[in-house]
Amino acid sequence: MDAGQGPLSTLRVPDGEATPVIFTVRNSGQGRIYWVDIARAEDSGPRLTFFPPPTRVILEPGESVEMKGYVSFYTGYLSPQGGEETLRLQVTTAFGKPVALSIPVVGESPRLELREALWQGPGGGMPTWWQKATSWFGAGNEESSTIAVALATGELPLTRTEFSLFLPGMPDDPAIITQPRVAGGVALKFTPPMGFVPPDEARVTLSAFQPDPPHRWLFEERLTLPPPPWHLYLGLAVLFLATLSVLYYLRLYRHPLVRRLSVEPVELLRLAPAQLPQARKLLTRTRRLDSVLRAAGVEGSVLDSALEHGGQSAKERAGQLAARLGVTAEALTGELWRLGLGDGFPLNLNECLLCLPDDKQPAPALLSALAAEPEAANRVVVILHPAESEQSRLHKAANDPGNLYVAPDAAGMTALLLSPDPVDALSRIISAQIRLTRISPYQTGGGARRESMFFGRGQLIAHVMNRDLTNYLVVGGRQLGKSSLLQALARRYRDHPGVDCYYLGLHDATLVPYLARELGLAADTDLEALIAHLGQGEAGHRALFLIDEADEFVAAEVTRGYATLRKFRSLSEEGRAYFVLAGFWELYRHVALDYQSPLKNFGEVLQVEALEPEACRSLATEPMARMGIGYREEAVLARLLEATGGRANLISIACNEILKKLGAPKAEERRRHIDEEDVREALANRNMHMALDGWENAISDDPSEARLGRMVVYATVSAGRFDLGGLAGALEAAGAGRIPTRDLEKTLELLSLAYLIGEEDGEYHYRVPLFRERMKKRAPERLLADEVAGSA
Repeated sequence: MDAGQGPLSTLRVPDGEATPVIFTVRNSGQGRIYWVDIARAEDSGPRLTFFPPPTRVILEPGESVEMKGYVSFYTGYLSPQGGEETLRLQVTTAFGKPVALSIPVVGESPRLELREALWQGPGGGMPTWWQKATSWFGAGNEESSTIAVALATGELPLTRTEFSLFLPGMPDDPAIITQPRVAGGVALKFTPPMGFVPPDEARVTLSAFQPDPPHRWLFEERLTLPPPPWHLYLGLAVLFLATLSVLYYLRLYRHPLVRRLSVEPVELLRLAPAQLPQARKLLTRTRRLDSVLRAAGVEGSVLDSALEHGGQSAKERAGQLAARLGVTAEALTGELWRLGLGDGFPLNLNECLLCLPDDKQPAPALLSALAAEPEAANRVVVILHPAESEQSRLHKAANDPGNLYVAPDAAGMTALLLSPDPVDALSRIISAQIRLTRISPYQTGGGARRESMFFGRGQLIAHVMNRDLTNYLVVGGRQLGKSSLLQALARRYRDHPGVDCYYLGLHDATLVPYLARELGLAADTDLEALIAHLGQGEAGHRALFLIDEADEFVAAEVTRGYATLRKFRSLSEEGRAYFVLAGFWELYRHVALDYQSPLKNFGEVLQVEALEPEACRSLATEPMARMGIGYREEAVLARLLEATGGRANLISIACNEILKKLGAPKAEERRRHIDEEDVREALANRNMHMALDGWENAISDDPSEARLGRMVVYATVSAGRFDLGGLAGALEAAGAGRIPTRDLEKTLELLSLAYLIGEEDGEYHYRVPLFRERMKKRAPERLLADEVAGSA
């Protein structure tokens, strides 16, 4: 008996979750194996809990079975800590020796760290001695003081958490704040009772309680108070020194900029460039510069470069920005530079121009020069003027949708110079001023050609990339993501040592000329010459061909006795070249339904179905977030995801239609939040209807198969759920006559591959709610009657 799960890599177990582990057990012997169990060994990690898979009663000779168990990691209740443990297991059978397994496990736990507790007095933050003095004389400020608490978290966010603050002298009831989610850091502001003044050297106690999973953190920290004034001395000298101390305190430690950045370090990215020198000076003098930079994710060298940026030459500024973006800058004119953004840029923009004028050039003259510059015609131009007043004028001009200029405001300039993710900052800046329809990253056909728009399919990609090269047959319905998967594999193999990867999409049954073109051979190269060329490749260097839309080629191959594919298979067996063919029904028919087809032995079959739920969410939210757009409510996003049923193409079409509406021509009409009406209109849009209605002739090239497929949908879509017997009865009742059961089964398999229906325990259902809604409005009973009459 063999048992394993591939290479035993480290298993990461998030806090409060049971992580699945799949074991593949194979009976390599000659006799049956009884009562196969996987159990936790006694010397396994003490903080690990293993939930074993169900017992496999009988395992036949040569049979393999996947057994799924679950692992959880106990991180502790008070101040939870992750760590590393080893899960030791034994695979046991009724009469065989146990097989030992060891899996390294890393438990991930949320972390919470109290950075600072800062007392902020009323009336603009007056020091505590002043509050005490005014309260003695009955002149206290009626506004409430606050205690600002800055917390940092680790990579794993906290779920709903209740924070309670205790301070000596306060009433017994603590101040409580509830946060629905804590990630990346949080700033809390507690309000003490009116008139309360903390004692000197006061220490606050902060309790954080997360109910699910239950954890508690306790912190005790010295309350940061304004330093006390100098002791009052007799005479004018003492008064003078005390006045100087108060002025120094108010100017430095209680400076609005210091307070703002101490409580919210990320505000550093929203300052105007002209404020950065003052901010660095104040934070350096208060010894808070390092902590603020660290919390904001900004390196000291990046801040230094940002401070020097305005005084540099155009060449130096262009080089600095290109280095931050990870691209190259090509000089076009004295102040114009071309930035090649590449496929990884979040927007549908491969390049943009960067305009870097000198500080003496006024905005109107610069705009006139750009309008007359041929290089700038019909291209997005990002303008960064070193003079803040001129940049402000340019920013207003760039809001005109009639041009393609992008001129960020002061905060946008700083974000571009300091942000830990400058690419995201640039995409947000461009999205704020360029029509969203021009830069929409959502593609409505042809696969996800940009890596930034490829989501999910992690298991399929890992299955291919983590194994030695071999042949694959990728099957799935149209517009389900086969092309996106092949293009993603092509990008990943692009820099793979020893592998030359070629992606090509077929338009007909011809393949050899396309392969010849990819290999740099003459267009009239025949199959034998092509095979000879591939067979003469450099030793240790292999070719991988990703062949999309291969249905017509496969159909032609059947008539030729699979002559081409037989030679391709020989090349693969020799280790010279490998092939991944992607197609729909024609490919699937010969792989799954034709038991005599040589394609069964050509390669492993990978079926592409719906996109994973988390990937669907990412597709609908992440590109939007890169443009500064979000959903007004979670229910709005849920409606979009539920209606599209896991189909990436429908999500992309809906999001693209939403961007058309949000990107209004007038700046004052543009919105950055998606509401329920936006989603409703996108789902009912004509482009969405075209995508939903195209199935009727696309499910099969065989007219009789396509007709029977349409009849099945028309007969069942109103009910939504049906079985084979009910389908046969409905068709007979509609006058279609008795249709052979095997034909119905094949049609149901076709519709399932097309991701129109799904099957569970013999009962069929429709997978995409939006498709069913659309079909119910098209009078399916009349459509069925038309099909029956047409087939008579």
